[in-house]
Amino acid sequence: MPATALKNEYWPNNSFTDNNLKCSSSAVANFFTSWQQSYKRSQTVQTLASLAIGTLGGAIASYFNLPLAWLLGAMISTLLVSFSGGTLFVPIWLRSTMIAVLGVLIGAAFTPEIFADLSVWWLSVVVILLFVALVSTFTFIYLRYVAGFDVPTAFFSSPPGGMIEMAIIGQTFGGDVRLISLVHAIRVALVVGVVPFLVANMDGVDQVQAGFIGMVGPEPLLPLDGFILIFCGAIGWWLATYLRFPAPFLVGPILLSVIAHFAGLSRAAPPQEIVAAAQVIIGVSIGSRFSGLTMAGFGKVAVIAIGSAILMVAAAVFTGWSLAAAMGLNDVELILALAPGGVAEMSLVALSIGIGTAFISAMHIIRIAAIIAVMPFIFRFMDGSNSNQGDDP
Repeated sequence: MPATALKNEYWPNNSFTDNNLKCSSSAVANFFTSWQQSYKRSQTVQTLASLAIGTLGGAIASYFNLPLAWLLGAMISTLLVSFSGGTLFVPIWLRSTMIAVLGVLIGAAFTPEIFADLSVWWLSVVVILLFVALVSTFTFIYLRYVAGFDVPTAFFSSPPGGMIEMAIIGQTFGGDVRLISLVHAIRVALVVGVVPFLVANMDGVDQVQAGFIGMVGPEPLLPLDGFILIFCGAIGWWLATYLRFPAPFLVGPILLSVIAHFAGLSRAAPPQEIVAAAQVIIGVSIGSRFSGLTMAGFGKVAVIAIGSAILMVAAAVFTGWSLAAAMGLNDVELILALAPGGVAEMSLVALSIGIGTAFISAMHIIRIAAIIAVMPFIFRFMDGSNSNQGDDP
């Protein structure tokens, strides 16, 4: 096709002729506009259907008084639909927005009393980082030599966190992005499904909230409070993205919410109904990751991923029970801080039991930041070492 024809195709009110082919740019533009609108409509329908399924599942789980009902109910219902061949969809921006709401809620949990315990936190950070190193190592060995994954796929599937980042980075190093994403998604789904029931039966936990989760501030939510909370969420997200923080949609709102509440600008927290909606959307986003898959289609990978997730959860429980007392912590706090779930999901569990929300959230953010920062360098070192060994006579 001549260059003039290509040029004319992208300019309205012009046409081009190539031999016997005649086509107006307006017709082409109309076609693509119609296609784009149809695509957007299909995504909108899928999103509304997904949220309706998740809400129904959450309502049923709440009726039966399950822990973290709106999150687990939404996740389980959408998982069932996904495995049945249904196509579900949740826009990334919607999930990120709801996580920002949780960030503002978590920030409100940081009180002056919490910062008096910072002397204990440094030891916890050391334990968290050692735990991540050991669990990642053993999981890598399991995925490489038991499951038979190739080296980059096994390596970037092994950390207990950073699902999206590990998939992106792993692909650049030659890993199978589908396997990496699937292993991490199954890990998060399993941990979210198991941990609430696990901690519900532990000493020191009165109950795990089944219905609405949130903190009712000492004052009603006034319009000014609403503006401040929205400001913390929106500007915190933007600022953290600009500064390239990990999980900016969560970390930024947490930081600004902490500052706003410490400065006395607000004593309010997001309404419980909005937090419940956030649970549904996060639960649906987990379930929709398996959309279009069937049990036969990924059964082998599921067994492998479940094995690695069980290894991580068992290690977290053992470490928490073994070290919590010596570190001056509640064993539930340390177990949740070590649990290999997502930051938002584990923070929701902490909120539901009312134990150590600020501590648990902070430890998970540190864990994710360390994984994202360190794993690529370790792989480069390993890859370089293997190459050098292979070059030796």
